[in-house]
Amino acid sequence: YQTLSPLKGAVNDVETMKHVLLNRYGFAPDHIKVLTNERASRRNILSAIEQLQKSTQVNDTIYVHFSGYGSLVRTPNDESMKDTVLPYDARTDGVPDIAMSELEERLNAFKSQSIILVVDASHSSNSNCLSKLCRSAPIDTRSALYSSLKARHEMTGSENHYVLLTASNSSQRALDAPIDGRYQGLLSYAFSKILLTTNIDVSPKEVMAGIERELTRVQTQLGLTSLPEARII
Repeated sequence: YQTLSPLKGAVNDVETMKHVLLNRYGFAPDHIKVLTNERASRRNILSAIEQLQKSTQVNDTIYVHFSGYGSLVRTPNDESMKDTVLPYDARTDGVPDIAMSELEERLNAFKSQSIILVVDASHSSNSNCLSKLCRSAPIDTRSALYSSLKARHEMTGSENHYVLLTASNSSQRALDAPIDGRYQGLLSYAFSKILLTTNIDVSPKEVMAGIERELTRVQTQLGLTSLPEARII
């Protein structure tokens, strides 16, 4: 991150998921776009998603993964707080976070009906943090930067056609921790572990059960009294 503390496990997450897509699910190398560190700017992330949208067809499977900080913002035209993820240049002068609603709009524009979005970050205003590094940044108070975001009732389309897997609920913080000697996001670690060790056609229910098992094992390994709960929507 340009202005925020580095996350030791974020790049490891992306490298792990690339390995899963290539070696377990047969994605072609030139069908995978990886943006890490300074390449993961707001402009580059949104541009990559837009380019992907233009090049995909109805029967394609789309996988989008974000590992990094999440946060909340309040917009001038909406009373509710909005969930965001933070690109490399977030919290620099004039650069807003990426609102989850922005990602939602772009993913709903895809022709494909098979889209998976994984967000290994948390959108929590809870100041309490467990003993490992949290993937949650302070609320962005620069509300003017978000004036162009649509209010919830203005969003077009009432139903999303993608599956969302998140690292925690709204009151918890995702964690960046040393697992088996390597820093990783807890969700990315558990998710990749399940995908590599179960049938390719594993169901969402089986994925969640596997993630819960892995997180329970990791909790014991890290000596934590509690862990954030992954969610699938």
